[in-house]
Amino acid sequence: MTAIDTASAAFKDTIMADRSARQTGEMDHPAFMAAMQAYEGHQPGNSEAGRMVGQMIHIATERATEWLWKGSS
Repeated sequence: MTAIDTASAAFKDTIMADRSARQTGEMDHPAFMAAMQAYEGHQPGNSEAGRMVGQMIHIATERATEWLWKGSS
């Protein structure tokens, strides 16, 4: 299993993409796909991208719940 660097640009961009999509009213799947696109911009071709993005969202949800969901529908 790969460790997730929560200070990395990939983590920040992935979480911001998910949050931004949710703030515009998107639901789980479209927000996840936005996060995937951001992650793949940093890690193209990563066969574990879906799992990594899911873990990143999970970590952000646990550590910054209010910030992540603020303004979302």
